[in-house]
Amino acid sequence: MADVEAIVAVHTASRERAYRGHLPGALLDQYSLGDRLAFWRRRLVGDDPHAVTWVVTVDGYLAGLCHAGSPQPGPATDALHIHALYVSPNQQGRGLGRQLLGATTATVAAAGFAEATLHVYDFNVPAQRFYERLGWERVATVTLAEWEGRAITGYRYELGLVAVPPVAGRP
Repeated sequence: MADVEAIVAVHTASRERAYRGHLPGALLDQYSLGDRLAFWRRRLVGDDPHAVTWVVTVDGYLAGLCHAGSPQPGPATDALHIHALYVSPNQQGRGLGRQLLGATTATVAAAGFAEATLHVYDFNVPAQRFYERLGWERVATVTLAEWEGRAITGYRYELGLVAVPPVAGRP
C-alpha cells in the first residue's frame, strides 16, 4: 500500500492551492490530520470492490494520486467515478495528472466499465480546461456540498471508455 501520510500530504497541499479562497475556510479546515489519515486508509483498504488508486513518484517522493471507485448516484450507473486526482503543487504542469488519469481510466476500461465520471467545482476553471482537453464532457451542474445552508456547485463530467483486450500472457 502506498504511504498514506504521503498521500494525505499531496491531497492536502493540492486542495489548499486549488480551493483556499473559493471554499469556506471552516469547510476546508474541519478535518484533522488524523481524520484525513483515517479517510485515506479506508479508501485504500475499504470494501469497494471497484476501487483503484494510482500514484506517481518523482525522485522517490509521491507526487500525485488518482483514486476511482464505485459509481456515484446518477444517470450513468455503469460508470466508475474518479473521486480524486491530485498532484503536488510543485509538480503540476509536468504531465503527471494526465499520466495518472490515463492509467486510471485504462484500468477502469479493462475492468469492463463503459464510462467514467468525475466532479469539478464550478470555480475550478483550470481543472475544467484540463479535463475538457482530455475529452471529458460536461454533462450536468450538480451540488457537491452544502455549507451553512448554501449549496456549493460544480459540474459532472463523463468520458466514454473503450475496453482494451488483455495482451496474451498478461493479466
